Formats: sequence, C-alpha cells, structure tokens
Amino acid sequence: MRRWGTLLLVGMLLGSGGYVLATGHKEPCVAQAVTTTTEKQVTISRYELPYTQLVGTTGTQKLYIFPDSPQVLTAAEMADDKYLAGFSYPEGLSWEELQDIYDPFLEDDNVLKYANDENLGQFFYRYNYNGNEDEREPELTEETLIKALPLQAYETAWGISRGTEYDQGTLSFADLQAYYRQNLRPIIEEVFRIIQPDGTSLDTILGTYDWIFSTPERFETHFLPIYYTGQLVTPQGTTPEVLATLDPEKTRDLTAAILATPMRDYLHQQSNGTYQLDGLATYVVIYGLNATETPQPPVVPPIVPASQPVTVRYHDSKGKSLAPDQHLTGALGTTYRTTPKKIAGYTLKKTTGPTTGTFTTTAQTVTYQYTAASTGNTGDQVAVRGEVVSAIRRIGLYQHPTFKASQRRQWYAKKPRLQRPMFVVTGYARSNAGRLRYHVRDVNHHSQTAGQTGYVTAKATYLTPTYLQKRPKEVTVINPRGVNGYRQRNLTRKVTHYRQGQVLRVKRLVQHRLTTRLLLTNGQYVTANKRLVQTKRVSMPRYLRIKTGLNRYQDVNLTRRNRHVKAGTRLKVLGWDYSHAADFSRGSTLRYRVSGGYVTANLKWVQRIDR
Repeated sequence: MRRWGTLLLVGMLLGSGGYVLATGHKEPCVAQAVTTTTEKQVTISRYELPYTQLVGTTGTQKLYIFPDSPQVLTAAEMADDKYLAGFSYPEGLSWEELQDIYDPFLEDDNVLKYANDENLGQFFYRYNYNGNEDEREPELTEETLIKALPLQAYETAWGISRGTEYDQGTLSFADLQAYYRQNLRPIIEEVFRIIQPDGTSLDTILGTYDWIFSTPERFETHFLPIYYTGQLVTPQGTTPEVLATLDPEKTRDLTAAILATPMRDYLHQQSNGTYQLDGLATYVVIYGLNATETPQPPVVPPIVPASQPVTVRYHDSKGKSLAPDQHLTGALGTTYRTTPKKIAGYTLKKTTGPTTGTFTTTAQTVTYQYTAASTGNTGDQVAVRGEVVSAIRRIGLYQHPTFKASQRRQWYAKKPRLQRPMFVVTGYARSNAGRLRYHVRDVNHHSQTAGQTGYVTAKATYLTPTYLQKRPKEVTVINPRGVNGYRQRNLTRKVTHYRQGQVLRVKRLVQHRLTTRLLLTNGQYVTANKRLVQTKRVSMPRYLRIKTGLNRYQDVNLTRRNRHVKAGTRLKVLGWDYSHAADFSRGSTLRYRVSGGYVTANLKWVQRIDR
C-alpha cells in the first residue's frame, strides 16, 4: 500500500492540482472581455500566502502551500531574507522560492496594476505575458486559456480521486476502465481540440492513454506516478479517504468561476488605504500558466509490440541518403506520424509512402525525396509541419498551390521586422510546374486575416523562420511593449520585464517544441521570436528637436491628436513603433514614442539629436 503522509500535487494546474478551486465565498460571474482600458493602481502592504482548496463531495478545505509559516506577511517581512529563513518549509520548497513568487510586486514598489472590470483570468493572462502575445505559442489566446484551464482541472481531479480509489481497493480496474472511457478520455480530447498544439497529434495522445489503461500493470506503472509527482506540500487531512472524495465536475465549474471573478474581489482594502492580496489570486497568477502546456501523455518505456516498424528515409533524387533513417515503433494499431526534415541546400520534392497511419504487422517505409535548391535559392530549408514562419517580402495567400490572381485570398504587404506576418505551416503541395508550396494558417491574432488558410510560396527569399535558429552573443529587445524574463523554458514563472532597447547577453539557444528560446547569462529564458528581439544593436536617438510645428498623437497611427508641439521644442524619445500593425494590406511608417504619445519620425519635421 502506498504511503500518504504528504500530498504530491500535479500538473501545476491553477496552482498545482485540479482541485484548485474557488475561495468558497465568491459568487460566480460570467467571463467577459475587458470593455475599458482604464487602469487602476493599488499598493499592496500585506500578502496572504498562496493557497488552494480541496473540493470534494463532502465540502472544501483551504490548503496553504507553505503551511508552517505565517499565512499573511507584510511587504517588509516578505522582503526580509533573514525573517523568511526562520521558518520551516515543505520538502522541495524554500524561503527563496516563496520570495520569488512575489518578486515582480516587490521590485515594483509593491504596486499592482489591473484594468477596470478585469477578471482574474484576464489579469492572469495579461500578467504573465505583459501583452506580448508573440511570446506564447501562436494558438494560446486569452479565450483558449480560459476554456482549457477548467477542463484540465477536471483531468487532474479525476486522476487523483480515481487513482486513490483504485489504490485503496475500493474501485475495480474494470470500473476504472469504464470511467476512463466515459469521463476522462472525452475531456482529454476536448482540451486537445481547444489548444490545438503543434508537434503532436490527438491520435498519439489518446493511443498512449488507451495503452496505459489497457492493463492494471501499465496503469500502476505509468499513470499513478505521474499523478503523484510535482510540487510537494503537506496540507492537513489529505488522507486517502479525503482524496477519494474529490469531485471533478465541481472542480471544473468552480475553476471557471475563479477565473470569472473580478480581480478587485481579490484585493482587500486595509484601514490605511493599502490592500492585502488574496492568496488564491497569487496561486493562480504565479502557477496557473503551466496548464497551457499541451496535455502530454506519460512517457512510457519501449513497447515490445507485435507490430513492425515504420522506416523514414531522407534521400535525394538519386537515392543518396541526406540524413540518418528514423525507425518508428509502437503497439499494434496505434498511430504514427512522420514529418520532413530541414536539410541545408535542399528542398522537398515529393513523398512516397503513408506519412501518417497505424502500426501494422507489415513493415512500412516513408521516403522524403529532396532536390538541390534552385539557382538563387541555394541554402533554402523546408519548414517542418507545425513550424512558424514570417513573410519578409510582399506575399500572396492562394486557394490552390498553382497561383492564379483570381484565386488569391490576400496580399500581405512588406512589413518592418516587428510586424512581419506570421504563418504556421500545416502541409505541403506542389504547383503544376513543380514548385514547392506551404499550406499555412494565418496566426496574426489581431488582424482581420487571422485564421485564414491557403498556400504560399516556400522560397526562402520570401519566408524566414519566425524564431532564431542560431545562438547570438546578444540580442536587442525591439518589441514596443518589451519582453519578459522567465524561470522556465516554456516561458512561465515570470521573473522580470525588459524594456524596448535593452541589450541582453545570451548563453545559449534552446529548443522548445518547434520554437526556440534564449537562455540568458543570468539564467532567465526569453523569447527567440525575431519580431520581438534582434541580434543587432539598435540605434535610436535620445532626443528629437522639432524643426517646424507638428502635432503629437495619442495613438501610433496618428489619428487622435492630443497636443501641438512648437518648433524648437526638444522631446525625449522613449521608444519606437510602426503604424498599422494589424493591417497587412498596407505598409507601415516609423513613429517615435515620446512622453504623452507619438510623433512622426519624418526627418522633414524632426531632427535626431543625442543631447
């Protein structure tokens, strides 16, 4: 029998477990978009430490993650290393980890900013990305996140409660299998369809879970350990009897209610006008983002199947091997999927054999045949399925791989680096003349073209990988909203914010699925999206001298005038941006951001000066 002296929370889901639920005294409200940009700013003088709630059929229990320390600390106490070091902490956690949770607030003079009428889900999304949507995976929108989190909470609660019942002998394996088919499997499928992750398939995930739930031995070896690893806490009363009462449906519904609760309800005003931050809000904001990771099945050891392998080959037109063969194996009837490789100097010409299918009792072969890149395109590399690419020249999106003006769906104008149109490669085709095309999906979220699909050229003179492919020694932040530094390579656990123009030193380039990240010399991870950072230093004037009278505007498109600036005035330059970011039917124009708004960068009107 397994020992239950402590509870190992899993998944870092709205904290760490699927039972992270409402505070018990807040009324659910309907989630809605923020309808005003009014920003509120409050000073936090007291921090309630992070907590979650165990929600079961018999009620709820409030569980603090640091149960042996005071549950409310003042801002001064939170910043005092010696004071925090005097308490005991659960195994695997420390006072440094506690302080790290609140560093973003402490470093900002304990000031918390939130939009008027913003709910916790919206604040959580904005806080972790600071508005930098390109730091996340292309499909991870606010709507996607808020839909997926309650369902993933259901998954975790189901795993803990059913796993406990089985482990305690109160649930037979046959009933467990039936509950899996009826309850858990449909939720896993729904979460996958909401997130639509690249780099894996629904068949692969479901096939792995089906294999795990096929025998008691596989379940005990590959499912139970996954649901009892992660962040360690020692809450009171988490006996097997308590865990078995976890209610997945209540967990799902109350998780949705948490996200829909106004942010202001988590701020408790003190007598001096400052506020105490609720520990549940801290838990969601700091830990919840890891739930956006694609729901991955447990890693299983090599299966000894009755099936035969699938061999994947990469050859040129003469049969010469251009890359090592891959040998895929799996249980009989499970699904496999192959993708072409990027091979320098070659482009994909054709594919023979089933690129996706199921393992059978007969060996199968898939051959990707490449041809040397044509003159003028030497060094072209084929983007793999699921990779994000950006247009560096004017480019058209077409209905079919043989381009015709009558079948063109959209022109994408040439844009500056930080506004380049982005596409996810979803497939391949060739024109009647044999030219390689990508089938793509538009992932420019604020554009009217978002979500469109079609064919674009695969030429490297028109498209480039959106993410850096080689390690630079340093990068300059070019995104007008800056970028965030994170503790994890999946860009979670925000540490700090880097403003536009800052130069960051890079230790190495790391892979994350089909994207890359930059590991800085200070140990933080930042995005490697070329729309947000660039490898060259940026020359920006410190000041502008106005040559002749001009207007300052509230917006970068220069449509809302808010002041007239006289000739001879000196303005400090705070940053730069370009007009018409979400309009790909037209080009963009450089603007300078100054105190109070934006002004033209046209040298006819302004002079760049250093002091």
